Amino acid sequence: MPRCTSRPSPAALFKFGPRLEVEIFLPEVIAKLRGDRPSIKGWALIDTGATTTSISERVVRELDLQDIGEVVISGATGSDVHHHYMIDFTFPGSGIFLPYARVSNAKLESFDLDMLLGRDILGNAAFTYDGKTGIWELDLPRTGPPELPHISNDVAIVGGESARTKKSRNKAKQARKSRKKNRR
Repeated sequence: MPRCTSRPSPAALFKFGPRLEVEIFLPEVIAKLRGDRPSIKGWALIDTGATTTSISERVVRELDLQDIGEVVISGATGSDVHHHYMIDFTFPGSGIFLPYARVSNAKLESFDLDMLLGRDILGNAAFTYDGKTGIWELDLPRTGPPELPHISNDVAIVGGESARTKKSRNKAKQARKSRKKNRR
């Protein structure tokens, strides 16, 4: 697996946390429709306390992202409705490129961040944090969308559909098979 390694001083790691440069892209499919593929470079923070990966409002505005749904996100300061977006992103120089990442928006500008890398992505990673030496490492797959379920309003969404939706779709499929069999 490709690896991102950072060796800030222990004091810098303590003050800023495990940060890495990120480049966020408009997803390739949408970029083809629009005729260009803009990107934004900024900073990401590895946040093991975040369930979902989030991007800044600046990224949403500058890439002109269109939301694909909503989710209620709870944090230390309460709950709020956030929008979901699809992005592609990379950590420059790492060889890691993650297409079709489903993320939510968050107010990150005051922290000089454009992304919080949450457990939905980290679930496919190995992350080592050594505060004493000030070294952290992140190993992620080179490519491919996250494989862990996204959690949305207490419903696990796997591969873009909720468990309830999948169950309903399977029931409908079985009913069609049964009708087809009865016609014979």
